[in-house]
Amino acid sequence: MLAAHALGSADSRDTTLVDALLKASAEFSGIWSEHPVMGPYCAPKRIEHPHVGSLELHGQSLIDPDQSQILTVFTAQPGSESHEKLQFLSVLAGQLIRGTADEKPGSRPESDTRP
Repeated sequence: MLAAHALGSADSRDTTLVDALLKASAEFSGIWSEHPVMGPYCAPKRIEHPHVGSLELHGQSLIDPDQSQILTVFTAQPGSESHEKLQFLSVLAGQLIRGTADEKPGSRPESDTRP
């Protein structure tokens, strides 16, 4: 309901329903004001990464009501093997980015045999 309400206009049916529930129920008002759900929850996903192998990630989709876009953010449970692998990948990516930035335009490592 929160997602539909976020995407709807001020005069939509869901806004009318939410307004009526806010007036009629203190319990609903309390839950609604906390916004306990930011977006749809994604079931755990297994992703095979070429450098670290299998990752089990949990996702949450965040809705941008102004742009009608959805951003899904994947995270690993803290302390899990997947969490450690993600931390390793963040270090590896930083090194790769710095290595690319350090190269001069048009230069390639000697091991690169591309034409």
